[in-house]
Amino acid sequence: MKSYLRFLSRNKLYAAIEVMGLSLALGFIIILASYAKTEFSVGTKQPLSKEIYIIGTSDFFGMTLGTAEEFFPSIPEIKSWTRMSEVEGDGIYVTIGEDYYHVTSVALDTNFLKLFDYNLTGCSRDRILDSDDEVIISESFAKKAFAGENPVGRTIECGGKSRTIVGVLQDFGPSDVFKPADVFMSMELVNGYVQKMDQFGSVHTFVTLNEGANPDDVATKLLDKYCDNHDYVNVVAVQNNEDPWKNGLIEYSKNIRNLKNLTEETFDFYNQIDFVIWPETAVVPPILTYYQGG
Repeated sequence: MKSYLRFLSRNKLYAAIEVMGLSLALGFIIILASYAKTEFSVGTKQPLSKEIYIIGTSDFFGMTLGTAEEFFPSIPEIKSWTRMSEVEGDGIYVTIGEDYYHVTSVALDTNFLKLFDYNLTGCSRDRILDSDDEVIISESFAKKAFAGENPVGRTIECGGKSRTIVGVLQDFGPSDVFKPADVFMSMELVNGYVQKMDQFGSVHTFVTLNEGANPDDVATKLLDKYCDNHDYVNVVAVQNNEDPWKNGLIEYSKNIRNLKNLTEETFDFYNQIDFVIWPETAVVPPILTYYQGG
């Protein structure tokens, strides 16, 4: 060990490179360890983390607003449910006094805090946002907009309407499954402008199941109910890969023949097709060229 230290003292450049390499390696290890800790802790702090399911497909969780109300009463395996919905994906502008703020906002069902455990001050957690006239704000937004003052009872202008702040909710953190939000509104607001069964996207529906219920069985029942609720048609879109700069009757005829051949090949592969869609640019005459050529 002494000889190695003596070697480093005599070769300072080599020693500096060694120290720098070890420091970078240690830094990467710390970053990776921190990332892994955060990833594996997401959602685990919730008391019901192992009992809550979200309705969706393998990579998409935005369902219709009416999924729960329409289907869940006839599925006995479902014990309880609640919803969260984005109000505006890009955020909304709110006014407090003479100050304007651009905030992220979500709508919650009245029982949201019965499934998810977050600290709430100012009102009861048993039934929140029972009226469209009420809002709850996050702790961080309360500090930003009210500078330490109690915001409960104050009014906030949003969506062209004056609403009363009834509570302050704990911020969503890096280990939570939800994106941070500033203002929480009543789900009644969403009922006013989202179609219940025809608009997939922004509404996230969470459920708990009765003891012994199989999640796969519930998923199958939900899929059957969606299929029964909607009339589906089979549509195929056929796209030919041609040079849009080539024109003339011969070129257009070739493009049409290619599209017809591709369509026939599609029917050979799968014959239960209701509609065939060709691209609007399947044949693109150069209008300016023919116009100028008069």
